[in-house]
Amino acid sequence: MPQDKNILPSVLISRQRAFPDPLVEQRRETLRQRRTTALLGMTAALLVHAALIGAFMYIAIGAMRNRQPPMVVITEGYDPQEQVKQQEMHTRVTERPARPSAQASNPIVASSIAAPISAPEIEPAVDDPLDFGTGLGDADGLGFSGMGSGFGGTTFMGLKGGGKNIILVIDTSSSMPRNCGDQGIAAIRREINKTINSFGSSTSFNIICYADDADAFRKESVPATKDNIKEAIKFMEPYFNPEKVQRTRTQAFAGDPEGSEDPWGSRFYAIYPGQIEGLEGTSGGSRIELGIVAAMELLPSTIFVLSDGEPNTRNENGKVPHEELIKLVEANYKRLYEGRKLVINTLSINDQGEKFLTQISDTFNGRHRKIDPNRL
Repeated sequence: MPQDKNILPSVLISRQRAFPDPLVEQRRETLRQRRTTALLGMTAALLVHAALIGAFMYIAIGAMRNRQPPMVVITEGYDPQEQVKQQEMHTRVTERPARPSAQASNPIVASSIAAPISAPEIEPAVDDPLDFGTGLGDADGLGFSGMGSGFGGTTFMGLKGGGKNIILVIDTSSSMPRNCGDQGIAAIRREINKTINSFGSSTSFNIICYADDADAFRKESVPATKDNIKEAIKFMEPYFNPEKVQRTRTQAFAGDPEGSEDPWGSRFYAIYPGQIEGLEGTSGGSRIELGIVAAMELLPSTIFVLSDGEPNTRNENGKVPHEELIKLVEANYKRLYEGRKLVINTLSINDQGEKFLTQISDTFNGRHRKIDPNRL
């Protein structure tokens, strides 16, 4: 019987299926394991990337929904209005250049009378109430301004002032020793000296003492060098002492606006009402407005005013109302500053002159504080 030629291959195939080669199967298993491992690795990598992307989107969306306003740190002497001023100033400085004040659009023509003290050239100020170095400064100081050494600024009896040109306007009328007493006068001297010593090397300063007329420490503001600080402290020593200077050097020694020397070797510059625009022909005591406008002639960024009363300014028609004196100060500000910023901080002794001094500080972006000299 003839043999079928296809029987042998079929038998071989059947034999291979029944008895597989161990080496072949091992290779096949290895390939399957490699494929499985690669597939698992790729899957894990995709899951990790997806998780990271999801977490990033969650954080970003959450941050946008939960964005909080800037943190307000409340410190001693915190003033919500002052905080609002600082935040508004920061927005103006960071989002667009400062623009001149609208008050500059209608400047008052300057008088032909020479100013008692000449003003130094200064750069236009940023619209910054704290004037911390213009930033934040001049940052004032922002700033707002560690107020002191690097960026200008100081603190006087609890009120902060920024900027690189600061002037103290001090009432030295004969009522001060009576109202403050020996202990109070000693405390005021300490506070004045403390403030003068706090000026940083980048700060310029001056002192104006007033009563019926006024004295200036220097014709112009001067840098806060060791020598100038030492001279300024010496300049303040004769005041509040009736045996030396009962009110001002100008009244006691008939001083010269171009400079005089007192019996103790201190230089001073006399300031008379007739030298100030709008005050020609006036007289009286506690001339706060005279001291402030004389200080304005130097274009400071901050003025500190200390007084134990209200001005008693008189002209040919009698006593000048306080509202008119404030308008006069505003008119001189517009004439001199032309859009630059000025802060006037005021301090009243107990309840004396508080109303007038508060009006001044409110008008010029400042703060007022009532003090008891015997508790300084």
